[in-house]
Amino acid sequence: MRQLVESPDEPNAVERIARLTQAQNSRLAEVLGEGARSGSVRADLDPDDLATTLWAALNGLPSLAWRPGSLGADQKTIDRLLAVYLMAVRDGLRDREQDR
Repeated sequence: MRQLVESPDEPNAVERIARLTQAQNSRLAEVLGEGARSGSVRADLDPDDLATTLWAALNGLPSLAWRPGSLGADQKTIDRLLAVYLMAVRDGLRDREQDR
């Protein structure tokens, strides 16, 4: 994670990481597009934008481990936040009780 923020000693590492990230996001966008076409994923969201948003959110969680002071979080907190993220992605943000 820090390699994307602080250049490592290896000169081409950041570019290689960027290419891998782009390839993974492209594949995720393809899967999300397939889901939109089948009706299992919202069709009103752009698959490329959604893939980038999901990637960015997930990359932010691990960065909490190395942030200083009150900006940081311990592993237990990061695990809890990841569980919340996954529930929100899976179930959405709307209160299901209000939908009844």
